Amino acid sequence: MTEKTPNPYLHNLPYRVERIDPPTKVYVDQSTIPGAGRGVFAKEDIAAGEVFEVAPVIVVPFGDPATDEEKSVVPHYYFTFKWWYGFALGYATIYNHAYEPNALYEKDDELGAVIFTARYDIKAGEEIFTTYNNSDPSDKSTPMNFGIPPYQG
Repeated sequence: MTEKTPNPYLHNLPYRVERIDPPTKVYVDQSTIPGAGRGVFAKEDIAAGEVFEVAPVIVVPFGDPATDEEKSVVPHYYFTFKWWYGFALGYATIYNHAYEPNALYEKDDELGAVIFTARYDIKAGEEIFTTYNNSDPSDKSTPMNFGIPPYQG
């Protein structure tokens, strides 16, 4: 029997652990994008600059077999941090892409979380979009994720 090498991230987390509450201003429903499946929507108005979700992550070390794009769907859903990948929990992987998003995200290496903030005022019932290009709305390249059409600016 082959002895498994212990994952150093299971007991020596590369980030601080603190309380993260679930989001209360958003919900999941059918996306407004035909064929996109689910999307995330504002349950109530969200003001520009307001943080509406802090999504904790599960650390996926660089080189982990789950990061192989040819063998796993995981690479299309994780976020790249400085020293590791993070598979975000909460609604983080359900936000759909827009080249002109109404929300942005920040990857917080110290907290081990992805923080979602309204870029503009978002009205109750409106679908929330991020850009899959490292939360950089000026980057109009086509993201690696399946099925996203090129920018038509």
